[in-house]
Amino acid sequence: MKKGSFQDNIEKIVRLLPRPMMNGKLIAKSRNFGLLVEEYGEEDGIVVLNKITHHGGKIPYDSIRKWQEPDMVILSAQVNVGKDGLFELNQFLDGPETEMMSEEEEILPERLNFVETALRQCPREHIPVLKELLIRGTMERGEIDGFCATNGIPMGHKFFRD
Repeated sequence: MKKGSFQDNIEKIVRLLPRPMMNGKLIAKSRNFGLLVEEYGEEDGIVVLNKITHHGGKIPYDSIRKWQEPDMVILSAQVNVGKDGLFELNQFLDGPETEMMSEEEEILPERLNFVETALRQCPREHIPVLKELLIRGTMERGEIDGFCATNGIPMGHKFFRD
């Protein structure tokens, strides 16, 4: 992002994604609202203040991936907040594919183990289709069955039964 990118949004309430973490846990969605106070420096970044958690700090432009209307600041870093107004930013090192989970998403270890086991048993030619299914995570059973049948996987959702 560049200086001036947020000029029209100064004094607007924004949400940060990924949500900030406090004590190693994501803050509640209902607490993820910060005031975009100002831009700072020549081409440095923005200042955000969360009046609910009483935390605020500077977010450099190189830590902002994009602005998403109407109110989302998508970061390439994790904001950590803590005692005495602590506000720190930790850059992601892995890249954009692994850095963000949706607000609703939670990965449970037993489900991850189940999926890893199922993938080891899956024929190699089915992997691209399964990737597409993961992207379409909101599909109903009938939609999954139809998609699988169209792509030559006769078992449909039954393959994912636990």
